[in-house]
Amino acid sequence: MTSLAGAPATYEISGNLRRPQPALRYRAALVLVAIAMVILPLLYAVLVLGAARLIWWHATANTWIIEGRTNQWLVLLYLAPIIAGAILVFFLVKPIVARPAARREDDALARDDAPELFGLIEAICRQVGSPVPRRVVVDCNVNASAGFLPGVTAVLRRDLVLTVGLPLVAGLSVREFAGVLAHEFGHFSQRGGMRLTALVRGINHWFARVVYVRDRWDEKLDEWSQSRDARAFIVVGLARGGVWVSRRVLTLLMQAGHVVSCLLLRQMEYDADAYEIQIAGSATFARTFVRLRELNVGARLAYGELRQAWQAGTAPMDLPRFMVEHEQGISPSDRAALQRMPEQRTGMWDTHPSDADRVSAGERAAAAGLLVGGTAPATSLFRNFSALCIAATRHHYQHELGLETTTVTLVDAEVANDERVRRQALRTAFTTVFGDYVSVWRPVHLPLSELENLPDAQLMAALIDARKDMTRDREVVAEHYRQYDAHGERRIKAIAAEEFLLSGGTIQDVGTMPELAEPSIQHAQETQAWATAQQNDHNAALRRFEDAAGRRLGCAVLLADRANANADMKTVAAALAAVSAQLPVVLEIHQHLSVLNLLARSLGPRNPEPLRYRFEALAARMSRALKSLADGLRETPCPESLCKQPMSVGAFCRAAVDAPDYSPAEVLDRFFTVSLHLLGLLAATALRVEETATV
Repeated sequence: MTSLAGAPATYEISGNLRRPQPALRYRAALVLVAIAMVILPLLYAVLVLGAARLIWWHATANTWIIEGRTNQWLVLLYLAPIIAGAILVFFLVKPIVARPAARREDDALARDDAPELFGLIEAICRQVGSPVPRRVVVDCNVNASAGFLPGVTAVLRRDLVLTVGLPLVAGLSVREFAGVLAHEFGHFSQRGGMRLTALVRGINHWFARVVYVRDRWDEKLDEWSQSRDARAFIVVGLARGGVWVSRRVLTLLMQAGHVVSCLLLRQMEYDADAYEIQIAGSATFARTFVRLRELNVGARLAYGELRQAWQAGTAPMDLPRFMVEHEQGISPSDRAALQRMPEQRTGMWDTHPSDADRVSAGERAAAAGLLVGGTAPATSLFRNFSALCIAATRHHYQHELGLETTTVTLVDAEVANDERVRRQALRTAFTTVFGDYVSVWRPVHLPLSELENLPDAQLMAALIDARKDMTRDREVVAEHYRQYDAHGERRIKAIAAEEFLLSGGTIQDVGTMPELAEPSIQHAQETQAWATAQQNDHNAALRRFEDAAGRRLGCAVLLADRANANADMKTVAAALAAVSAQLPVVLEIHQHLSVLNLLARSLGPRNPEPLRYRFEALAARMSRALKSLADGLRETPCPESLCKQPMSVGAFCRAAVDAPDYSPAEVLDRFFTVSLHLLGLLAATALRVEETATV
């Protein structure tokens, strides 16, 4: 029996694993891929050498074009194919000679940090027949992976690196985690297959670099193509045409490599699954699929909370634990949906079998599992799992997400969870009061001056009547809001299209926009008028709902203030009024940003002067609008429940154009964060007041 440090249970691997024999399809896939690995590089070499050979043939066989002549166009006729061909060959060869981006070395996990983990890894490697990894590193992803260390020699020597996702460890038992490790190491039990797969993936990745990745040389070629010199334009045009054709050919080679490798990769997954099933057992194998889906949902929820927490100036110092806490908070209905196995089957071009097919294969195996016990959390394999998570979290923020941790306060799990619960409570209150859908572009006005002289009884009666008005036909109101926002976005895009066309943009570019019936200035203007009229059709229904919402929240604020239940609610109401007053400015910023994004698609080093002038003019107008927003919110205090340090709403939105981290898109995002937070606070107050009412 193998003892776990600090674990309430023990485990052992009892018996010997039966190595699965490669199926006939797997062997056939190996042969097919091996042939493809010979053909694909040869085809690429033929393409490069063929281009070089054509250049040499033209340079030596067509010298008669310039013999005894000084006509510059004849000289151009001779030199243009040589120069264009040389550029083409350079663009084909540069991915080979280009140095890959520098790899950042992760800190390897020391054996003293997790002796039980290393013991489990070595035991599984012995059973599976895989080499023991030379390095074990950790990250904050819900995943585990094993691969070769960088370099050809590492592939030949089978030098492995194991990457362990700490959220995975935090959410699995030892038995489930051992099965995941057996799967990863199972890939390396077939030596030739894994090496060949590494080669396939490397070649496919290299083809993708050739086809998709652009660098400063591509930008330079685009810049040269804007030359007004007809001779240079012809030469560069020929080169660009050749590069375009060659990349289409390379795209076909890349797709062929993907198609050929799909069968091999699927068979390798089935083969690796066989090892996991024998180690963990069929039942655990199926349960692990469910746990992975649950943990991935928890990670997505955690990242959504992380964005809001970062805006407020805090962030969890233990991100894996934060993710698991979100997974534990999944509603029973959502969890039941996650636990149902999807019926989707494996497609012909899928690199991985579907979950349903893999679980079916595990059920057919009906394996009990060689690992006995292992019910303890996988975290018990580490001596100080929490400290490891904290270090990995900081590394994840800085190097994976590009966030600067000096701008926020890292808080422990309890504080982070308390703040998460508080934000969730506000979102729940907001949804309870307003329903599933409202528009961020429409203000809610609280008529406090009209209500403040009413006695408590009348305020409560008015509140209850307003609540009834809000809950009447809520689904219909939500649809009005959806249509209102959809037509608003269509109007904004039509404005952007009109500005683009007025700036000298091409009809072809605007023709890809489905918002326009026809790509013309007239239709852009007609679309704006039509979308505005459609929005106006929803105004009456939405105003009735919003007036009722204003009365409900206003009554609640006054009743709470009189009862001293929350003396800050009047301040919150005043902040909401100030924020709502800026909505026209925010809409203007959103409009300018949409237009600038469209213009930026065609803005190059040698664009027509009208396009560049209009771009700069619009950018200046947006800067003025942002300054107006910053001035309008400079004196409005940000609620303490959102901002950890005293600041104005303008400062929270970072609306100052001269701010070091200024971003118009983030300004809008933060503005709506404040707006929804204020409405959530008022909604929570209304619900508390309504609890005291006798209906």
